[in-house]
Amino acid sequence: MNALISYFIESLFCGALLYLIFRLITIKEISYTFQRVYILLSLVAISLFPLISIPVELSSPFGINLNPIVVGADASGLSSTDSAFFILKMLKNIVWDIYISISALYLVFLIVHLMKIVTIYLDSVRVGFGKYTIVSSKRVEIPFSFMNNIFINNSTDELDREYIIKHEFSHINRNHSADILLVNFISIFLWFNPIIYLFKKLLVETHEFQADRDVLKSGGSLNLYRNLLLNSQFGASPYLSSSLNKSLTLKRFKKMENLEQKRAGFFAVSASLLTLTLLFTFVAFNKADGNTITSDESQLTSSTKGDIELTDTTKKELPFMMVEVKPTFMGGDENSFTKWVAERLVYPAEAKASKIMGRVILQFRIDEKGIINNVKVIRGVHKLLDEEAVRVVSMSPAWTPGKHKGESVSVVYVFPVIFQLR
Repeated sequence: MNALISYFIESLFCGALLYLIFRLITIKEISYTFQRVYILLSLVAISLFPLISIPVELSSPFGINLNPIVVGADASGLSSTDSAFFILKMLKNIVWDIYISISALYLVFLIVHLMKIVTIYLDSVRVGFGKYTIVSSKRVEIPFSFMNNIFINNSTDELDREYIIKHEFSHINRNHSADILLVNFISIFLWFNPIIYLFKKLLVETHEFQADRDVLKSGGSLNLYRNLLLNSQFGASPYLSSSLNKSLTLKRFKKMENLEQKRAGFFAVSASLLTLTLLFTFVAFNKADGNTITSDESQLTSSTKGDIELTDTTKKELPFMMVEVKPTFMGGDENSFTKWVAERLVYPAEAKASKIMGRVILQFRIDEKGIINNVKVIRGVHKLLDEEAVRVVSMSPAWTPGKHKGESVSVVYVFPVIFQLR
C-alpha cells in the first residue's frame, strides 16, 4: 500500500505543478495547438512519472540482499502483537480493494459509453463522404464526432447541417477523439486526482476553440454560426466528455472575436520543458532509502553520517555473491533466517522511551563452514538499535555453506532491519 500512497501523492504533486504552469503561460493568448500538446504531455507525465523509479546511490553495500524485517512496538512500550499486524494488513487490503473497485467502475462506464456509440452507429443511415462517414439517426440528441464518423440527427435542416459537418470535420482531421479516449483511459487509474478533471475540461475547451476557428477561417458566417451554437450545442462525443454548457458557449463566442493565434513563445516552451524535466528528475530519480531521523541527532552513530565504504575483504568476496548454490538455513532459504531473527529481536526499552526508530542495514558473511561472521553495521541509526540487530544476527546457528563449482565458498549478505514505533 505504501507504493500506492506514494503514487497518489506524486501524481497529485505532478498534476498541481503542471496545471499551475499551464495557467501561467496561457495568461496571454497562445496557440491552441501548443495548449493541446501541453495538456496531453501533462496527462502522460502525471500518469507515468510516478511509476518510474531510477535509484541513485553514491555507494552501495555489496552482498545478496535479504528481505527487510520490521521490529514494531507501541510508543507506550508494549510490544506489537500479531493482531496489530493483521489489522494493518487488513486496512491495506481495504484501501487497495477500494482503488481497484472504483477503477473497475470507470472502466465499465467507458465500455458502456462506447457501446452506446456503437449502438447508434448500427441503428442509423450511413453515407460515405471520402474517408468520413455521416451517421444520421433520430437517436442523436447532440451532434458529435467519433473517430472518422460524424453523428447527426436526421431531422437537422440543411444550413445547420452544413456548419455542423464543417465543425466535426475539424475534430476528425485533428484526431480529437484519440485525445478524449486517452484522458478517459487515464481517468480509470487516476480517478482520485482532481487535476485530471481540470485538464480534461481544458482539453475539451481547446478542441472546441480549434474547431470553431477552423469553421470561421474557412469562410463561415460568424452570426449564423453563433446562432447555431445557441440552438444546438455540438462537439466531441457527449458520451465521452462533459456536455458543452452555457459557460463554454460564452467562452467560444469570445474566442471567435479574435481568430489570430500567437505562436508559443520562448518563455512558454522553455517553462514547459523545464517543468517536465525537473518533475521527471524529482519524481523518477530516487536516492537510496535513508533512515528516519531520531529524536536526538547527537546520538546517531558515525556510520549514519558517512557514506558506506567497502573493505578490501568485501571486494575480494564480491565474485562469490552470485554462487551456483546459495547457503541454506536450517533446511530452508534466506526467509527462514529472517523469520528466525524476527522471533528473537527485542525493541530496546530505552529506544522506545526516546522514540528512536529507523533502518539498520547489516552486512555479514557465511564462511566456507557455514559459520556466520563479520557481522557489521554498514548503515546505522542509533547505538541501541544497531547493537540489538548485531546481537541477534551474531547468535545465528550454522548454515549449510554455499557452493560454487562444487566447492564451498563464503557468501556476503546485506540485511535491513527496520525498527518502527507507533
